[in-house]
Amino acid sequence: MASWIMQTLRVTESIDVSLESNGVAIYWFYPEGSYQIDFYPCCREEANHMSIALKLAAKRLEEVGKGLKS
Repeated sequence: MASWIMQTLRVTESIDVSLESNGVAIYWFYPEGSYQIDFYPCCREEANHMSIALKLAAKRLEEVGKGLKS
């Protein structure tokens, strides 16, 4: 991703995922305040570990979603 490109994905009214040039940030917005989780790796190994963890989390969310009613 080019360093000047940033994409924000609106998951819900209270959750955004920002794809940035040097990582990924997840934001939760609530009336009480906001929360942020950052994935900004410092090296290739750390980036690989974060990537694996996020892929496994995405797979788990798909499995959970299959069990939920529409």
